[in-house]
Amino acid sequence: MEESNTVAFIHCEVVFAAYTKESGEKLRQIANRFTFGLKKIGESWVIAHQHSSLPIDMNTGKGMFHLR
Repeated sequence: MEESNTVAFIHCEVVFAAYTKESGEKLRQIANRFTFGLKKIGESWVIAHQHSSLPIDMNTGKGMFHLR
């Protein structure tokens, strides 16, 4: 996280997964990267910008859906 008195940037990776209800077997998953740009207005922080992306394989240019 990078911040000043009025601006902050946060980044993270989130993994979403789907499982069968009966057996708990994992069906699929996807990793997604997020970046949020925040600014302080008064005493509150608000999201001024949001970006979401899927990692790509630089050799093929295709999305890497099955990370982790």
